[in-house]
Amino acid sequence: TEVIPYRVSGDNELTVFIHEGVPRGIINAVPRHGRELDGKRWSGHMAEAIAIPSEKLQGVIGGELKETVKFARDYLGLKPAIESRVEPGASYYPAPDSIDEMIKTCYLRVTEHEGPIEPKVVMEDISGFTSVGRIHEISAQKILDAIAVGLIPNARLELQITALFDRLGIEA
Repeated sequence: TEVIPYRVSGDNELTVFIHEGVPRGIINAVPRHGRELDGKRWSGHMAEAIAIPSEKLQGVIGGELKETVKFARDYLGLKPAIESRVEPGASYYPAPDSIDEMIKTCYLRVTEHEGPIEPKVVMEDISGFTSVGRIHEISAQKILDAIAVGLIPNARLELQITALFDRLGIEA
């Protein structure tokens, strides 16, 4: 399950907490071509929603507020906004030739948090690397802009953030 914690500021700006620097070999399979803006020959690491094993969310979605607070503290390192609960979002099948894998999306409105967060849960597919990335709060619009110009190669994150804008009634 991919969880996207979010905040909406007083001036109606949507920010989301995403997992940056996730090591993903496939995005480094082909060197960049053309003009380099950042001096890198390789694409680097992925930015994506925070992945949590689905079993850790059992009893949290649609559950008591106390369960949401414990989940946010233990697995996200964040504090939910007052009366906020984990809200289910859309599900996606990332492999077009198989329905054995489904990625669920959840959203959680949280309070302000200063600085990066060390991931509390490291999924098996990224364990063993020297870095597993960090969780940062970033403007949702800036993420959509970066995806649109190809700096972040993550179409699912684009769908998840666009759906959150729609859910909140905020124009992207």
